[in-house]
Amino acid sequence: MSKRTRIITGIDIGSSLIKVMVFRVAEHEGEPVSQVIGFGKAEARGIERGYIVNHTDALRSLQSALAEAEKNAKHHVHEAYLAIGGEMLRADYAHGETIAQGPNQIITADDIERAIAYGTEQVRGELVNAHIFPEIVLRTALDEKKVLGRAEGMQGNKLEVDTLIVSALAQQFDELKLLAQHAGVHILDAVPAPLAASLVSLSRVHKRMGAMLIDIGAETTTVTVFEESRPVALFVQPIGSMNLSEELAVQFRISPEDADKIKRVGVQGTAFPKKKYDAVVNDFYTKLFTSIRDHFRRMKFRNILPAGVFLTGGGALASGAPDIARDILELPARVVVSPFEKKGGIPHEYLMTVYGTCMWAVNLDEEAAESGIPTPAKAKNLFSYWLKQFIP
Repeated sequence: MSKRTRIITGIDIGSSLIKVMVFRVAEHEGEPVSQVIGFGKAEARGIERGYIVNHTDALRSLQSALAEAEKNAKHHVHEAYLAIGGEMLRADYAHGETIAQGPNQIITADDIERAIAYGTEQVRGELVNAHIFPEIVLRTALDEKKVLGRAEGMQGNKLEVDTLIVSALAQQFDELKLLAQHAGVHILDAVPAPLAASLVSLSRVHKRMGAMLIDIGAETTTVTVFEESRPVALFVQPIGSMNLSEELAVQFRISPEDADKIKRVGVQGTAFPKKKYDAVVNDFYTKLFTSIRDHFRRMKFRNILPAGVFLTGGGALASGAPDIARDILELPARVVVSPFEKKGGIPHEYLMTVYGTCMWAVNLDEEAAESGIPTPAKAKNLFSYWLKQFIP
């Protein structure tokens, strides 16, 4: 294999499916060009709401997905990047300050790191047993004046940095890495699943204008909000499309498998009454989007997101969901447009996270230095490599 050709693997361990995607990345005119060469999936046994509840069952599922991906790619997967999602994710805000320490009060990278670290320490008590991902810089101010762009190299006295801290439960984070290790795969790095999905679900224009990405999974729904190209809010609701399937199964007295099918395609051509189906679906999405709206009202979050709401995940497939989201959230709403075709018969809504994880890894790879994003292991400032993901 050419030195300029690389193989990158992404793993997404969801509550309903485990997905493994293999990329071949080649350099063309100085830019990385990627191609999906292998994909594997398996029912996620032993996983609930993103947590491993039965290691043996989860391991068998991961091994099955890996085997299928390896067969399709004709490549043995021995290292990968991992998406972290589910209820274990949370986000906190932090405010850090420092006084410029450099000569002539010129702001240095160390000053910025110190301000970020100070802010993180202020919320450390809220993050007991947490694995903290690199902080995302939301706002920088120098002597109480907002800094547009980089503060490094500017002259001033008091530096302030506001950050969004995304974290995951450390014990489960380690469990997922151990699971991969037992399957013979070394995890090179991990990325919060909603941020990985955003790389392929939202354009840079959407993020810059302001957009909300709602990923409706099987057991959880993750909401991520972007403004001025940065993720400014992230939270997880303990409700997912499985709740809709369960309600349909009860109302129509059918199996969970049949309920899951009509959830996706509707009741046209069946003996089930459409009016009753519409009522169940409407009730589910009304409760879901109302809970999201109420969450942001409690946060006193300003409801100005010109790009609107984007729905993805398996729960986005039910008809009528965008209309209900539009009415309740009072924003334009649509289902994410697919950047790729179905893989292994799976609708693209299920693939955004694993696809995005691979794209994230492509941008971080050492040989893709021209992208301007260094690898985490070699980045002096951990926040900087992450922030560049969201700069248009």
